[in-house]
Amino acid sequence: MSYKCRDCGSVFDLSEAKKVFERHGLDTPPYELFYACPNCKSEDFEEMVSCSKCGAESFKDEMIEGLCAECVENIVDSYKNDVLKCYCLCADDDEPVEINWFLSRMFTPAQINQILLRELLNQQKTTPVDCMPYIDYDLSAFIETVIWEEKHEHKKED
Repeated sequence: MSYKCRDCGSVFDLSEAKKVFERHGLDTPPYELFYACPNCKSEDFEEMVSCSKCGAESFKDEMIEGLCAECVENIVDSYKNDVLKCYCLCADDDEPVEINWFLSRMFTPAQINQILLRELLNQQKTTPVDCMPYIDYDLSAFIETVIWEEKHEHKKED
């Protein structure tokens, strides 16, 4: 396992960390033992975690659903202007919306979904549709859904 210093950016193995004894002004033990970065002596270092997609190491708190920032960005880039791809991710998820009373009596929810999707796809033919409001609403849930879909697509192919 490797560790990375948040202060200087050094990457090191725990066996390389500097052992520091804090005496707290005492002449005799017990002293407090802690580890520090071998480069800058900072105590602010953390274990690096491997991205589940590409294997790159990052701080755990910088990852989303086990993916590094670059892999998340690649996924977002592949979805951000693709209405159909985003729609397919949540085709079975319904969201209650308010709609004109007359229109709600004229069309079923399935028909309304068809009409709206058709309009978005038509719009996309001339102007890229920005799907970022959907993606940004809950980025973690979006990434989790993409990962789940990818896993299940692979199972269908087997």
